[in-house]
Amino acid sequence: MSFANYMMNFGILAGFYAGAMVLLRPVLLRLFTAPQRVILWWACVGMLYLPSTAKLVGQTHLFFPHLQLPVHLAQLVTNQTWQESVDVWPGPYYVDLDQWIKPLYLNIFYGGGALLIVLWLTYQTVQANKLRYLGVEIPKDDPCFQRTKCDFVNEIYVVEGIQTSFVDGFDNIFLQKISSPQRMYQILLHEAEHVQLRHVYIKFVFSTLLLMHWWNPLLWLGFRYLLRDMELACDNAVLEKLNPAERIEYTKTLVELGCGRQLWTQPLCFGECDAEIRVKAALKWKPQGMWLRWGRFAMMAVVIWFFHG
Repeated sequence: MSFANYMMNFGILAGFYAGAMVLLRPVLLRLFTAPQRVILWWACVGMLYLPSTAKLVGQTHLFFPHLQLPVHLAQLVTNQTWQESVDVWPGPYYVDLDQWIKPLYLNIFYGGGALLIVLWLTYQTVQANKLRYLGVEIPKDDPCFQRTKCDFVNEIYVVEGIQTSFVDGFDNIFLQKISSPQRMYQILLHEAEHVQLRHVYIKFVFSTLLLMHWWNPLLWLGFRYLLRDMELACDNAVLEKLNPAERIEYTKTLVELGCGRQLWTQPLCFGECDAEIRVKAALKWKPQGMWLRWGRFAMMAVVIWFFHG
């Protein structure tokens, strides 16, 4: 089997899982909060690439056989006519692309696309990181820095002229310079929550999946929804820390500044996507009760078991 055939078959399997998350999204939006949906993206799709996932599922089946669901995702997407390929990784999802395209051409096609994406990402990341030389660094003893109460933030830079604030891959925050100190602080809180919630690493994992399976549109669509959920999750975390009057101001900030361009190359940014959706979610926000929170976590366990059972 050629390397491209190997990786593209893995991409078919990943596309099944990402597509299932997209199809279930109307239900997930009603059942779970944005932070919980981010966890589901990681648990249902991201963990597909961890060998420990298969081991954990196998051990659970062995010791708790009664916990198996009547149906799970693998049963729904497996083509039973591919039984002859059950011994070839990844098993029943295998499609022999080498029979249709010569392995050399297939490798060139796959590797060429991946190389172009690497070059594009590298260029965009270098351009974005140059902003640290154009910005003003906020010292760590600054009261604004201290108020974020996030120990994982590395450095904070205020840069004049950038279209949106964002976090880079090294947990540095770049803030756009605006006239209102209060709104700058609210944006800083939002970006600090990205760092606190470890969204940088989650997006790095999913960006790697896109690089590996750049040809699969389902993964790109799933990545788009993951970005939206991460932005909504940080909005949710910020709103929990603000009083009612400050929440109104935060919503106004979303309206005025939440329309920045998409930054696929940087982990997260304030105006990354879907300002209208974020404003509506902020207006509907209300605290969760303890029983509702735990009930949702129980339903999350069922969804994860459906994907990996």
